[in-house]
Amino acid sequence: MALWFFGYSAIVSVILGVVGLILASNAKKAGFEGGIRTAGFVLSLIGLIGGAIAFVACVACAGLLASAVKNVDVSGLQDAIENAANG
Repeated sequence: MALWFFGYSAIVSVILGVVGLILASNAKKAGFEGGIRTAGFVLSLIGLIGGAIAFVACVACAGLLASAVKNVDVSGLQDAIENAANG
């Protein structure tokens, strides 16, 4: 379940949003004009945009975390561990 918090659901949302837009376009070409086709188009568009925003946010958070970890000074960490172990 934790895998969905790392951007995988955003990728799935983008893929399914594109598929939904293609199917809604094909339905329009086939002559279907109704509320269900329009609802499918709108919901696919919302899923595509929402998934793209969530994916960009996950990438930005991962970049921010990597930048924060890179700048951490751990030079005194070994001394602190040894001092704590020796009491």
